[in-house]
This record gives sequence, structure tokens and C-alpha cells, in this order.
Amino acid sequence: MSALAIEQMEMKPQRRAGYRSRSFLRRWAVRLGKGVVVLLALIGVSAAIPPIRNFVIDQIIYQGDFFFPVHQRSTVVRLVRLQPWATPVAEIVPVRNGLLQRGVINSRILHGEHRGYLIYLPPGYYDEANRTRRYPVLYLIHGSPGNAGSWVRGAHADFAVNEAIAAGTIAPLIMVMPDLNGGAWRDTECVNKWNGTDNEMSYFIQEVVPAIDHQYRTLADRAHRAIGGLSSGGYCAFNLALHNPGLFTTVFSISGYFHALRSEVFGLNDPFGHAKRFILANSPDLTVGHTPAVRRMHLIIADSTADWGYTGYAEQFDRILTRLHIPHLLVMRHPTGFHLWDHSWVFWRSMFRQILPTISASFGH
Repeated sequence: MSALAIEQMEMKPQRRAGYRSRSFLRRWAVRLGKGVVVLLALIGVSAAIPPIRNFVIDQIIYQGDFFFPVHQRSTVVRLVRLQPWATPVAEIVPVRNGLLQRGVINSRILHGEHRGYLIYLPPGYYDEANRTRRYPVLYLIHGSPGNAGSWVRGAHADFAVNEAIAAGTIAPLIMVMPDLNGGAWRDTECVNKWNGTDNEMSYFIQEVVPAIDHQYRTLADRAHRAIGGLSSGGYCAFNLALHNPGLFTTVFSISGYFHALRSEVFGLNDPFGHAKRFILANSPDLTVGHTPAVRRMHLIIADSTADWGYTGYAEQFDRILTRLHIPHLLVMRHPTGFHLWDHSWVFWRSMFRQILPTISASFGH
């Protein structure tokens, strides 16, 4: 056999191996392409069919315990004084549930839109013995994406308050969770939009707060009204409070920011526009020094030490308040162990439980 024939025989298997390799990659590329097409089709179907779309939004975007389910405890430990002079003793007491109700506001400011809210009424609210009793109010502002039910589904705020009331670490209170976005893919940042087409701040101040005070037995004064939020809701809480300093005694932010940042706006929304003066007027880090009444407020800034850029926002605002000699409380927690959890419901629900007694103790002061 000639040398040429031998060389061809030796090369032939190599060419076949290379062909197989390229064929293998080609097959997997085709499979991957089909998988992408199927995924896009599923997304399209979920967006087109309301029940599927709502399930995806609820479970993936809003649901805080999709991977980490939370259950309310049936009993808690409470310290009880059997006599005024005696040392408190620990007792196991049952947890009594408050009542969650949904309400709707027909908004004149939002051009006739029917905007929902969720309200928590403390245990015993409708008891005959409490028929004249009035309660302090805590407003909880969702992040983006988010809606009126986010604080219940994600942070299980009702569980936290039920347990804290039973344990005696907080006094009974009313919680109000308004919807300040008006849609799953909207992000208003709770401001009156730069072009005047969506006045969420006016809606909250002029319609939500008065409606709650009118329909429920609230202590309708600044000393018994608090507001707070998480992520963009933390920004909302501070911006709303600083624009209306006569309404709230306590303001808290969990994982929030304190400057009107277009980069933080969810999706394709644009509540700030290009008006520099408008952006500056809605930046708490700039307006706080020009709001004398803030010195009568209880300010709480809470975050994780590993919360991406939000840790820096909290620390920077802390430095600003310190420089201006404005009293405040900074609560920073060590990382949860998995970086993504530090800006998620896993962290937020834990931090809310931690600062809840401080919020309750501020009422009346």
C-alpha cells in the first residue's frame, strides 16, 4: 500500500471525530434554540392569558415565601407582672389573629380610578369592649414591582404584628397598605409625576389618609401616625414624610434609597422626567436639611451590610443626618449568608420584626 493511501486512512478517523464534534454542538445549539423559543412562547402565553399572568406575577414577583414558607406561631412567650412590684414572669400565651380587609378608594385625583388598599385591624377591634377604642396607624409602602398585598404576602406583616401584640412587645395598632403603583409593571415612586399626569403623592396625602381616618377608629394625629417602606417604598416613605412633616411621627426605610434616582425606577416608567429642579425637590438627602419639623420625627434607617448599593445609600444618608445633627436610628445587620437574600423578603420580613417594637414605642411622642 502506498504511503499516500496509508496517510488517507490515518486521517479519515480524525475527520470523522471532528465531524461528530461539530454535529454534537450543532444538535445542542438547535435544542437550545428550541428551548428559548418555548420559553418565549410560555412568557407570551402567560402575558396574554390573565389567570396565568396573575399567577406568575403573584408567585414569582410578589410572593415572598415561594421558596421560604412562613407560618404564624400559635403561641408566644409573654412577660407578665403578677403584681406591680413583682419581677415579670414568662407565660405562654395564644396568638390571636387580627383582621385583614380590602378596601377601594374612588379617586378624584387619579381621574376616577378605583384604587385598592389592604388594612389590618388588631385583634378585638370589633369586640364590644373596644367599640370606642382608637388605635395608632402604621402605613406600609410596597416596593416596585409591588402592590397593596406585598407586605402581607412577602413580609407576612400581619403574622409579625399578631405575634408581637400577643407577646406584649407592641401595643395594638392599625396597618394600612395602599397601592401606590396601580399596576404590576408600573413604578410611580410615589411622586406627583413630572408632567402632572399621575399625582400619586397627592392621592396618598389627600385621599388615602383622610379616608382611613374617616372609616376606621384611628388616632388621627401626627403623634400616632407612622410610615415606612422597603426598597423603593423606603424612598417613598421618606419623601412623602418630608413633604408632609405634619402628618407622621415616625418614618422608616428598609433597604431604601434617599435620592430621586432614575436608575432605580422599575421598567420603562419615568416619573421624574428630565426636570432637574423636580428631581432635587424629591430627594430626601437634599430636602431633609430644609425641613425643621424633621427634628421632631423618629427616623429609622435599616439595611444589611451586604445589600449591594443600598448599603451605601443607607450609610451616606446616615452621614448626612449626623452632619446636620438630626436625631435618627441606624440599624445595620450582618449578611444573611447568601448575597441575593439581603435585598429580598427573607431579609425584609426579619428586619421588620426587629424594628417593629421601636416603631410602636414612638407613638404618642
